[in-house]
Amino acid sequence: MNISFDHIIHYVEHPKKTSEFLAKLGIHSVEGGKHETRGTNNYLSHFGLSYIELLGIFDRQLFRENEAAQVTFSPFSTIEKDGFKEGFARIALRTNNLHQLAESLQNQGLSTNGPVPLSRRRPDGTLIEWELLYAHDEGSDLPLPFFIDWGSSDEDRYKELSEQGIVQSTQEKKLPFTKVVFSVRDLTKSVENWKRWFSLESGPVFIDDTLQAKCQTLYLPGTNLVFAAENGDGIVSSVLDERGERPFLVSLTNENSGYNQSISGGVYQLPSSFNLLK
Repeated sequence: MNISFDHIIHYVEHPKKTSEFLAKLGIHSVEGGKHETRGTNNYLSHFGLSYIELLGIFDRQLFRENEAAQVTFSPFSTIEKDGFKEGFARIALRTNNLHQLAESLQNQGLSTNGPVPLSRRRPDGTLIEWELLYAHDEGSDLPLPFFIDWGSSDEDRYKELSEQGIVQSTQEKKLPFTKVVFSVRDLTKSVENWKRWFSLESGPVFIDDTLQAKCQTLYLPGTNLVFAAENGDGIVSSVLDERGERPFLVSLTNENSGYNQSISGGVYQLPSSFNLLK
């Protein structure tokens, strides 16, 4: 199974304001556009092909009328279940042949919805189209990835996004998208399930003193996924108590710990030199 990390959804009340705050940190983002039939809009911050999607709702009436949150297993169903609280919601993994993937996941006991064709319009009027596949594990509260097929090769897409100024090589070099950290209650079960379902390799269990957590990494092109179970009173314990199992931290540095900046309900781990408080 050919799977790469594509992006993480950061649900925010005001995508433009969050984008402006990221700019103060030296993080480039661009207006993605509007999902016109759902009443939602986004800003995108790319680090190569891996990116953070700042996703918000610009028309709540349209959002309700079109029942965007009622799409089975979709990110907005997750966001609604979470009470529309700001923070990281779901990750998307990039692949092709979503029909074959759906069959594989169903054979492993997971529920799926799709592929579903979607689109949004860029500020310049260009219509962008893609397909999504949603998945769900009835036995866990940890939101599963959803899957995206952009209908083009990584090479062609990187070239197009670079020419449009959406991908900037300088940002990719100074801010490597190294990992997404998830809070989990059962480390072994969560890692073994995702390894099997998505054909991933894992590293050894380790203790992260900063997170006060017992952790294990799943390796993935585009970024790594780190599962963290509480090992004392720390941020992982707090996230589990307050928000449950979920992605809660994105690391944009090769430093072991770096500098943690809370932004709109999510934690961004940045190089120490980015600390605004210094």
